[in-house]
Amino acid sequence: MPLVSKEKTKNFKKRGLSLRYKMVMFTSSLVITIILLVSIPLGIMMVNTQEETLAKGLEDRVSVLLDSLSTGVKAYMPSQNILELSFLPNQSNSMEEALYTTILGLPSSGINTNLDYVWASNDSSISDKIDSAELNYGVSRLTGEDITQIGNLCNQLNDTAVERVTETARGISELTTEGISLSLRNDEKSVERRDEIQSIISQLTERLTTELDSLSKEGVGSFPEYNSTSLSRENTTYLFYKPVLYRQGSEQTFVRGIVLVEIDTQELLSLVENATKNIIQVAFVIALLALFIGIIGSLTLASIIIRPIRRLAEHVQMIRNTGDKTELEGKDIIIKSNDEIGLLGENVNDMTHGLVEAAVYENMLLGGKEVQRAFLPLDMIDEVSKVKLSVGHLETDQAQFFGYYEGAKGVSGDYFDYKALDDKHYAIIKCDVSGKGSPAALIMAEVAALFCDYLKNWTFKKNGYDLSPLVYKINDHLESRNLKGKFAAFTLAIFDSVSGDLHFCNAGDNLIHIYDASEKKKKTITLPETPASGSFPSFLVEMKGGFPVKKIHLNPGDVLFLYTDGIEEAKRLYRDENYKPVRYRPGSRDLIVNLDFI
Repeated sequence: MPLVSKEKTKNFKKRGLSLRYKMVMFTSSLVITIILLVSIPLGIMMVNTQEETLAKGLEDRVSVLLDSLSTGVKAYMPSQNILELSFLPNQSNSMEEALYTTILGLPSSGINTNLDYVWASNDSSISDKIDSAELNYGVSRLTGEDITQIGNLCNQLNDTAVERVTETARGISELTTEGISLSLRNDEKSVERRDEIQSIISQLTERLTTELDSLSKEGVGSFPEYNSTSLSRENTTYLFYKPVLYRQGSEQTFVRGIVLVEIDTQELLSLVENATKNIIQVAFVIALLALFIGIIGSLTLASIIIRPIRRLAEHVQMIRNTGDKTELEGKDIIIKSNDEIGLLGENVNDMTHGLVEAAVYENMLLGGKEVQRAFLPLDMIDEVSKVKLSVGHLETDQAQFFGYYEGAKGVSGDYFDYKALDDKHYAIIKCDVSGKGSPAALIMAEVAALFCDYLKNWTFKKNGYDLSPLVYKINDHLESRNLKGKFAAFTLAIFDSVSGDLHFCNAGDNLIHIYDASEKKKKTITLPETPASGSFPSFLVEMKGGFPVKKIHLNPGDVLFLYTDGIEEAKRLYRDENYKPVRYRPGSRDLIVNLDFI
């Protein structure tokens, strides 16, 4: 035996050393995992945020440039001031990403309403994009599929503008005509009317300008579509455009020009890539530093906690090897440290005390459990020991009764019984008391005593099928105890085995289950809704209808199921001879039936 003890001690020391390495591996894995879990999402979020910020900033700067160019076009396009218009594209030089600017508009003469005539551009390759050999402002037309699509969109925008502002423009024209007719009159009334017309025209013009500016902003776009939240890596050039809307005379054409700005995003993508590389490098350095600190810390921590843990392991081993836990009394482990290891030692001592108390309580509880089984109609192992099994049965010529009971933890509040009253009548009860343990078991014992005492002198001629007096008796008895929060839900029945009739009277528990043999399926029958016994005085129950009796008929082959709990809560499965879960097959004999409580 000393040799075996030495071998165990040697193996234990080896396990102690392995714990140190396990802690190092675990700490390292944990550090790496945390770094990855934090750095990867955070890095992706930072890169996406920076990319979106840069892309949005570029979009905003393009928008400002387009607004500035649009303002200049509105100022010089009506007079076809080619000189001033030619200066406008130079504004794009303030943006490094802008490649060129081109201003399009209606032709310098004629009735053509196409918006693809070039009025100004700083595009070095403009000669390759126009329909003429040389660039002639107001005459040369810009070609390309994207220009055609932009022109179609602007025509649609013009139709929208006609719908929205035609009335306002007509009002301005009519008021202008009226004002001109009154311009040579100097009488007081004409002067007042001219002033009124001027004020109204001013308001209408402001409204018209606001509406056209709004339509101009709605018409801003790009080819291909520029998405600041998901910047494309394949396409790096975008042609931004903005329609220029203003009113000229009484014409119904409001879109009179287009500003084009081509943008290159290569520089922006380079900034995003550099930021990604910087984030990866920083995360890698932090990961190495954190891993080094984690390894040193885990080695130090393992050295500190292994020694008292070894003592605790030896003490727990001693507890495990002690068969009779009552012998553990007084065998405490002493850990002098005041940290968590010391707290663990105190908890082990508390656990030891609990095992001792549980062992003593278990010895007492086993006796209480056997006493509770005495109330139930369960079969005995033999006539000598008088120890009851978990099952019971009663077979007659007309009916078969089967019961099964197993308390979840020692004694419980579940109770059932079936007993013969005469040659064809049988009394049945199924009861479930609120709560668990000894309090519920005591109430269950009282219900059982009242049930047995009432049926001791039962005769059909004197009592009949009316079980409500027994229900009232149990209700009054429990209610008089003033047990707060305690009640008993039960179902009583008298079964006529000759006719197959069941007469139910229930308190609280109003669901019963029947297997219909003719239809080969289970049915749920709802009894009248009544309060559980012990909840209310009987006179209050009578005001709500009392405890009525309901008749149910069973045909030959039908099965009545009464259970308190455990059926729905059961997690055990039907299994075959190899202990593998299988579906239940009616009539099969090779299944191991595992249920909790019935």
